[in-house]
Amino acid sequence: MSLKTFDKILFITDFSKNADHAFQYALSIADQNNSSEMTLVFIIPEAGAQFWKSYLYEIDEIDQKAENDINLEFQKKYLPLIPDYIKVSTRIIDSYEHNKILQAAKDINADLIVLGRESKGSFVKLLSSDTLKKITQKSICPVLVVPSEQNKDLH
Repeated sequence: MSLKTFDKILFITDFSKNADHAFQYALSIADQNNSSEMTLVFIIPEAGAQFWKSYLYEIDEIDQKAENDINLEFQKKYLPLIPDYIKVSTRIIDSYEHNKILQAAKDINADLIVLGRESKGSFVKLLSSDTLKKITQKSICPVLVVPSEQNKDLH
């Protein structure tokens, strides 16, 4: 029996240290197959999204400014680390509902979803709620949940 290759990887991030740690797993898996594609997804928490955006920016062009800043963060943190032979795209989701994450996976025909288990801010709601459970139960592809790097120190 041969192992399945993961040609299309959906990576979920909130730009936290643990998400960066999980990214290393996603990148390593993609790097093992020269034809891999990665979709990097940032989730804006729905409930606090308007407060978050209006707090940081002028009222005019809030959405565009937020999107530009998120794309700059993708460019700073992840894109330089991805080899040229790996096709990459980015996406922003405005809610951490499991259906939106699973729809993003379906949209790209993902073979694997990768995300970190511990996180900062409202992304914690994703991981401390039933959302993670629903993602793992309802996903049609494998889900890799990467524990915090700090967990190594506990053992």
